[in-house]
Amino acid sequence: MRLTLPLFIFLLVGSGIVYPWWGESEFALYYGNVVQAVALLVAAYNLYLTTNSFRRGDEPRKAWARIGIGIGIWMVAQILESYCDLVLNQVSYGTVADLFWMLGYFPLIAGVYLFFANFRSTGLPLGKKQDYVLIGLLLAAIYGVLMYSIIWPNLSNVNRPVVVRILDFTYPTFDFVIIAVASVLIRIAWNLRGGNIAKPWVLLSLGFVMTAGADLLLQLSEETSSPAYRAADVVYFAGYFFVALSAKKQMEITAEPLSAK
Repeated sequence: MRLTLPLFIFLLVGSGIVYPWWGESEFALYYGNVVQAVALLVAAYNLYLTTNSFRRGDEPRKAWARIGIGIGIWMVAQILESYCDLVLNQVSYGTVADLFWMLGYFPLIAGVYLFFANFRSTGLPLGKKQDYVLIGLLLAAIYGVLMYSIIWPNLSNVNRPVVVRILDFTYPTFDFVIIAVASVLIRIAWNLRGGNIAKPWVLLSLGFVMTAGADLLLQLSEETSSPAYRAADVVYFAGYFFVALSAKKQMEITAEPLSAK
């Protein structure tokens, strides 16, 4: 979709106008839900086009298809979340929407892993093992800090509902898993010095890093008008657009040999 980047910039500029001036208004609430739905729709559409740009049986097609399925499930989750925000006027955290957010992680993680598995099967160099050990230690340290400072205090808080406490653990854990796999793609991308294979991976990985950051912000929000909740809206839709941009970049790369003929 050629309008992916211009639309992203337009909505991002709109956020810089809406939230500082009307951050606590109902209009900001509607705006946040709409832009996230639009971002997910654009991402799903781009992923569909990218998947079909490969022939059946091509390994990259399988990976992009799984990413598309995951984003599609997240679209359903966003619809349910919007219902909570706009109709029930409550934070959706701890509702049925979380079931679909959780389900979406499985194909997303599988898709990201398939990128790595496909590259490894080519026999091309993956880089030094020491680098991956360092990445693993760094990620483990980050997760440890999150566990100590955010996850465990929420888990041990008996005043929080059991379902909410389960989500307090599962969201950052799933985010950690997908970022851990995505970090491998980024390391490979660094080894490739920004080649065609690397560019979509970097954009995709950055998108998931953003959604993980938005999940943390959401845990800090108590009501839909809170600053953390509004900030999460921006980070979420930016992350979805980065996924959309990664698919767009892959389509451009796939089309290059055809346009050169």
